Amino acid sequence: MKRVFTVEDFDAISRSEKLEWLKNAQDAYYNTTDDVTPFIDDYTYDQIANKYPELITSIGSAIPDGGLPKIKHKKKLYSMDNVYTDEDLMKWVDKTIKLAKKLSSE
Repeated sequence: MKRVFTVEDFDAISRSEKLEWLKNAQDAYYNTTDDVTPFIDDYTYDQIANKYPELITSIGSAIPDGGLPKIKHKKKLYSMDNVYTDEDLMKWVDKTIKLAKKLSSE
């Protein structure tokens, strides 16, 4: 099983390694296909970005000029991206259960 990269791992590397790692993480996030798993989860990246905002600022954005293309999904995606607390999780669960009931009755 592959070991998960942690904030503590990031803390332990040099500044130049941090910058290179962040560039690679951004590239993997914005420039890979859906079937490729990024080498770090969003939550851990967000923790690192919050702890080291000056590094994020110094490497710039990996988002292409003009922004990312807008994609219209056939069905609404119910992401857990913004679920950080127990309360957020319960709201997400309630919303998902309501949606499942609605879809099963159609």
